[in-house]
Amino acid sequence: MSRQGWASPGPAAMAALGVAAIGFGFSFLGKVPLEGIPLLAGWLVAAFIVQLLTAIVELKEGHMTGGNVMLFFSAFFMLATGIGMYVKYLMIGKGVIPYTAVEGYLWMSGALFLTLLTPAYARGSSALMFIMVCVVDVVLWMIVGMDTKWFGNPEILKPLAGYLLILVGLCGNYLGAAAIVNGAFGKVLLPVPGPVVKG
Repeated sequence: MSRQGWASPGPAAMAALGVAAIGFGFSFLGKVPLEGIPLLAGWLVAAFIVQLLTAIVELKEGHMTGGNVMLFFSAFFMLATGIGMYVKYLMIGKGVIPYTAVEGYLWMSGALFLTLLTPAYARGSSALMFIMVCVVDVVLWMIVGMDTKWFGNPEILKPLAGYLLILVGLCGNYLGAAAIVNGAFGKVLLPVPGPVVKG
């Protein structure tokens, strides 16, 4: 808990990531029908707002890794995906088949960016956060393969990506809650592992 200035909005960003990842997860598992897509898109826009505000605060505080990743996630993992989902919903309603390969091309850039910066999370972040980022790396490359149709069998990759995203979402919720609970009590009630690389 911060005693001077603003408290960290990081826990809220973790919860927003949890909402988005779990929503995506159930979508990949086929649990979100077409009529549920606009609702999911709305929740993603809400998650975008939380992540964007957190990114601004984190960058102002000099947290380069977390601030930039949250800014990236707010824009593409949440806002662009939410808008894209809604646009695809409208297109399908008019009988137009969306050309999803475009998203695969764009996610290739996003997946590459996140994969290349992943080692930064090995130092200074919880080992659980590092694992979450590694899992998201894998999922993004699965999405690239499925959307572009360059590699991977969607019948296998889609449910696997769904379960992995739900796991990421649950871990995000845990990390966010742990930060608040441990800060409120001034001691560790919800344990969080230390960084993979210390020092």
